[in-house]
Amino acid sequence: MLGVWSEGIELKSGGEVAVGSVRGVGGDKKGGKAQAKDKKSAGAGKKDKEDKKKRDDTPKQTRITRSWPHAAGELKLVEQTSFDLDKVSPSPGFADIQKVWDSGLALASWLHRHLDGKHGNASARTVLGLLRDGATVLEIGSGTGLVSIALAQVRRARITATDLDSAMEIMEENVAYNGVNVSARVLDWDVEIPPWVQEDWPHVVL
Repeated sequence: MLGVWSEGIELKSGGEVAVGSVRGVGGDKKGGKAQAKDKKSAGAGKKDKEDKKKRDDTPKQTRITRSWPHAAGELKLVEQTSFDLDKVSPSPGFADIQKVWDSGLALASWLHRHLDGKHGNASARTVLGLLRDGATVLEIGSGTGLVSIALAQVRRARITATDLDSAMEIMEENVAYNGVNVSARVLDWDVEIPPWVQEDWPHVVL
């Protein structure tokens, strides 16, 4: 089952909608203001707080599975939407980064579309030419492993997907889930480059 949690609403496959309600949807500005005034005069403030607490207490889904069909088969990923990495930005919400990012989807799609080497840009053709069978490829900040897995589905390259230690479990799960030849390893940008990278310097860094 694919589910998404947002504002206390849990959307499930088959069109079923579970508990919760959407805030700020429907009604014009004038009507909205009038209704808000009526609620306030009727002592609805307390009820609003209780409703908000109920929404906040709704269990949040932390793991969902997504899949994308393509010419080489199907790419399947588990993403974890409440997963704290060892090192995170102080910005609110940045800790929940064990997810599929749009940038990763875009790069994976671009690779699948242009690995035939017919790209119109000469620089792009040069980079794509390096991603040949047998090439050594290092992905940094791989997260779920999306880009490395997508590349491994269309190239027999030696691909290593890297991230912090806390990302390894879900990355390894996704590699096994897709049955591809990708090595998942820890690579911390804040420390010296480890010997295993220096001894087998990659042809391409993603």
